[in-house]
Formats: sequence, C-alpha cells, structure tokens
Amino acid sequence: MPDRPRALTLSLVLPVLDEADNLRELLPPLLERVPHLHEIIIVDDGSTDGSGALVETMAKSDPRLRWLARNGAPSLTDSLREGFAAATGDLIGWMDADGTMPIADLHRLAEAVRDGAALAVGSRFVPGGGIKGELDGGRMAALLRVGRSRDPVLPVLLSWALNTVVVPVIVRDGVHDYTSGFAVGRREVVQGFELRGRHGEYFVSLFAQARRRGHEVVELPYRARPRTTGQSKSVGRWMDYVTRGRQYLGAAWAARDLA
Repeated sequence: MPDRPRALTLSLVLPVLDEADNLRELLPPLLERVPHLHEIIIVDDGSTDGSGALVETMAKSDPRLRWLARNGAPSLTDSLREGFAAATGDLIGWMDADGTMPIADLHRLAEAVRDGAALAVGSRFVPGGGIKGELDGGRMAALLRVGRSRDPVLPVLLSWALNTVVVPVIVRDGVHDYTSGFAVGRREVVQGFELRGRHGEYFVSLFAQARRRGHEVVELPYRARPRTTGQSKSVGRWMDYVTRGRQYLGAAWAARDLA
C-alpha cells in the first residue's frame, strides 16, 4: 500500500504583553488539543508580569513551547513579523493570547489550509460569526454584555463599524473581517506578507496582498469571547482612538491601491 501523505504541521504565533494569567489557561489546551502542532512561538512585547518565566517553566516539560523576547518599542506588527520569521512548521497560524479566540476554530482554520486554501481567516462578520458577547440577542445586546466584562466597549463598537461600514466602502472587495488577527496560512504565503503599521491595521492589507498574488483566501466564522482575566491592550483616551482610526483608514486606502 502507498504511504499516506504526511499531515502538514502547524506553527502557532502568540504575540503577548502581560498575559501570564491567560497563558496559564490557554497553553495547556493548545498543546493537548491542536492536531499536528509543531510549535507555539510566544513573542513577548515587554511583559513585566512573569509571562516569560511561566513559559520557560512550562517549556521544560514540552519543548514545543518557544519564548522570543523582542527588543524595541511595543509593536504588534513587529512581534508577528519576528514570530513568522522564526516559524518552521508547514503552516503558520496566529491568534491573540487573551482567550477570546476558540481553539476549535483554530483547528478549523488549519484544516481549511490543509484542504487547499492558501490562507484561512477567522471572521466575526460572516454568517455564524459574532463579536464579543454576541449571542442570540444580536450585536446591541452583545455590547451590553461586553460592558459587564473586562473588555472596554468602545473598541468593540469601533471594530464593528470599521468592518461592516467604513473599510468595505473604501476597499470594496467583498471581505468581511478586515481586523481579524486570527488566521492560518501556508508558511511560504505568510512569510511573504509585508506587514504594515504597528497595530491591528496590518491585517487590512493581507487580503489584498494575497489576492494580488493569486492565493485562495477563505473566511470561516468564529465567535469572539470576552476577556475573562488580564487587561485589554486597547487604547483608552479619545485622541488615541482618533489616531488609531486614522491608521486604519490609511491602511484601507493602501489596500484599495493593492486590490
């Protein structure tokens, strides 16, 4: 009988900043439940809460855990760039380390790539997806639930507006979740992306870059979960929101030029 093809392995990149409590809860089920997991690369952006010591202790019993400490100013984009460059699995996935992205959906994204897609993106805005706190009562009820959680409401509201109104009007390419931050792709595809910006706006151009290069991209639904521990890294002052909004708008215009 011919040998069955080897299952493609997954490198998972987790950018972190002071997420020790969430890492303590998240890492064990990731290691136990994600099939064909080659490694988890935790890229630290300057944590002071003992996240590094925690991971190094856990890595003594599971060498699939890798800790990378960044130098320089905090930057989500730089953290991902370093994590992608260090990955050695056949596939590269990435997600937040705050427990808001379900492990089962990570597996679904990886399977979509193993089935032939170049990039699979978790989407809150396709049928079956949902923003933080969204249940049967819809998104307005979800915002009320978020208000009783550890997540600030305004970033969730702004993300909803950006993804369903603002960015689609500018880019006009049929994408649903431009700020997902939850994806799996073939390693050569992910390492070929040009990550632009410092924060979540880097994700806006990924679809345009992938499609321009002829890659198949799929969006799969997932329901984001409110944070249960730790503190959100979302900005808190109004001027910070204005600045961040300009960054997303700039990324949208740049993505339109790429499309």
